[in-house]
Amino acid sequence: MGRIGKTDFINMVEGQMRAYEREFKELEIHIIEEVLDMISQIERVLSMPGGSLLLAGRSGVCRKQSTQIVAHMLNLEFITPNINRDYSMKEFKRDLKAVLQKAGIEATRTVLFIEDH
Repeated sequence: MGRIGKTDFINMVEGQMRAYEREFKELEIHIIEEVLDMISQIERVLSMPGGSLLLAGRSGVCRKQSTQIVAHMLNLEFITPNINRDYSMKEFKRDLKAVLQKAGIEATRTVLFIEDH
């Protein structure tokens, strides 16, 4: 993405949020300094070839929403397994196989987001 000013970055993020919300779903996220930092860090890593990262922290700090915005900005497909009480290792392997096929065989740039519930 390169270096841009803070105001331009905020405007770009807000524009991408509006575009994402029109296309997919409403994001209940407030643009504050910490969220902007997280978005810029996620973008820096995911824009590199083979970029991957582990986002750790307390609940409710907009990790998923920030990653969704960045994936939308970079035209990456965002995939997250629907984990519930009955989700088993067999289902996880099936979901992982589908994501790996998409990324490896179909050459679709993909973000796999796994949450710890």
